[in-house]
Amino acid sequence: MVILNGVDTKLYHPEGPRLPEFLDGNFNILYVGRFDPRKGLEMLLKAFARLARRRKDLRLIIVGFGPLEGRYRRLVPLDLRSRVIFAGRVDEERPLYYRTAHVLCFPAKKGSFGITLLEAMACGTPVITTDLYFPPFCGRRGGPRPGPGGGPPLSCPPDLGLAFSGSGGPSL
Repeated sequence: MVILNGVDTKLYHPEGPRLPEFLDGNFNILYVGRFDPRKGLEMLLKAFARLARRRKDLRLIIVGFGPLEGRYRRLVPLDLRSRVIFAGRVDEERPLYYRTAHVLCFPAKKGSFGITLLEAMACGTPVITTDLYFPPFCGRRGGPRPGPGGGPPLSCPPDLGLAFSGSGGPSL
């Protein structure tokens, strides 16, 4: 028997308020995590910069904190700073961020099973992550994963995946 982490579905669920300041028609990509090199935020910032120059409707919302915040802020190109939001540490309002996001992107390179992924999925937010966080007994590595309740696979705009692959760009 395998028992993984769980989340309180009275707090983390799809129904409920969202953050009105981000409901303006833009596509919201969310990152939630510590500012730690193992979490892959630098890769996400580089991929976002590459993609955001082609898609003017993208916004990256970063929820987290840590001593590397200044370094990560400096990685955001000047022309994209209005589209990269550093929200800081968020606790009680975290479900609102998940519900507001169109996708959670968590490109971690190392770590344990992420509670962040479960919180996002409980809120109905599609997740893009590495195979690091997908136990083999849950499905096939490298393939589409079933959506909530065993439904159709979760998806995102095709060009979002392109930002994380191809020559010269970051890859997951």
